[in-house]
Amino acid sequence: LHEPEFWPLFDATRAVEDPDATVFFTGEMVYPFMFDEADGFPCLKPMKKAADLLAAKDDWGALYDPDTLRRCSAPTAAAVYYDDMYVVRDFSLEVGKLMGTK
Repeated sequence: LHEPEFWPLFDATRAVEDPDATVFFTGEMVYPFMFDEADGFPCLKPMKKAADLLAAKDDWGALYDPDTLRRCSAPTAAAVYYDDMYVVRDFSLEVGKLMGTK
């Protein structure tokens, strides 16, 4: 989930810790316990420190650079769904308009 304004609505940790929390989905989220040796996935344990650092970061820059998208000359195609649980439809259409038809 890339848009910061939606993060509180999709907080995987809150979903686990607070049964009364309203959380929209947790389908592809990674929970902190998954990096623990006893309860998680052993293959993720070496990445625990990096995952903790990324989870604590709160000063992410913009995900997309509109000027770069406008200059993109690569042919593009996309399937945009009305009820996509991962991508807000209007955001997809906005990016498509920035890129134009190639």
